[in-house]
Amino acid sequence: MQARTIFQAGSCYDGHMPRGRPSARKRPPFGERVFQARQALGLSQAEVAQKLSLTQSGYAAWERDPIALRPEQIAALAAVLQVSTEELLGPPTKAR
Repeated sequence: MQARTIFQAGSCYDGHMPRGRPSARKRPPFGERVFQARQALGLSQAEVAQKLSLTQSGYAAWERDPIALRPEQIAALAAVLQVSTEELLGPPTKAR
C-alpha cells in the first residue's frame, strides 16, 4: 500500500501559522521592537538567524531576553530587518 499525503495547498496548516509554544514571559522593549520588525517582513526566527549566521535558539534569545549586543550585531540585525538602528534601539532614556 502506498502512503498518501494529506497536505493540501490552501489548507489552514500551510506553514503560515506560528510555530512553537508562546513564551509565558513578556518581551523586553528591544525584543518587542525586533519581533515587530521581523513580523512586518514575514520572516521566521530561523530565517533571520540564518542570515545572521546564528542558531534559531540563539536568535530567539535576542527577542525574548534582556541582552547586550555589540554595535556590529545591532547594525547587522537592522540591515536584515530593513530598519534603522535607531528604530531597533528605541527612544533614548533619561540619564540618571
